[in-house]
Amino acid sequence: MKEIGIKTIEEVMHESMIPYSEYVILDRALPRVEDGLKPVQRRILYAMHDMGLTPDKPYRKSAGIVGECLGKYHPHGVRRRYEIYGGASYASCYGSTPRHRKGNGIVVVKL
Repeated sequence: MKEIGIKTIEEVMHESMIPYSEYVILDRALPRVEDGLKPVQRRILYAMHDMGLTPDKPYRKSAGIVGECLGKYHPHGVRRRYEIYGGASYASCYGSTPRHRKGNGIVVVKL
């Protein structure tokens, strides 16, 4: 059985929090130099490509694309993903939760 040790807050910060913060900043929060995209944005575009969404296709509901990303590329819960993908469009009044997700449309455009 492993013995429980005592550490100061400084030791914990140095050994755990600082490396994790660096990981989040470098690997998740900052856009890559190669394409200017964050990993989450790259996953969305990849999911859209995987779904066959091209500029010649009609609008698709964003919830379908979010669901595709959730099902294949995100092992976390739906609430957090909607906060990332949906932004303020799912807001409700007085702090109550919305009854349903609003249907935002997405279309791929050729650049």
